[in-house]
Amino acid sequence: MFRSFLLLILISANSIAHEQTPTYGSWSPAHIEGVVKTEIEIFNKRSDVTFFEIGVFTPDWEYMTFVTSYNILEVKQYERKTAVIYMTEANSLGAEYICSVSKIRSSDQTQTALASQICTRLK
Repeated sequence: MFRSFLLLILISANSIAHEQTPTYGSWSPAHIEGVVKTEIEIFNKRSDVTFFEIGVFTPDWEYMTFVTSYNILEVKQYERKTAVIYMTEANSLGAEYICSVSKIRSSDQTQTALASQICTRLK
């Protein structure tokens, strides 16, 4: 009985998550000397969340400074958005993860309070 319940939870959890690609990202030269860039794509399968925050982290999960058009992206259900992330070449050597976290609105009392976080590991 417990295994059936656990399987049901795992199947349900997959349907409410968001996706982020690529799984293993890499830096490429930007149009400015000394700056590198990478792209991530977010696909939202959740009906209760429309905003996702992007963050870049070290191997010790310390937040790193980066530049992008928007740190918080609005991605409606079943929509894809691409974010281009820029960083200095020197700082990019310490970057290990790029993560997107679903942002739950505090005013939505009837909605679920389950946040999802997905990370891309950099090569």
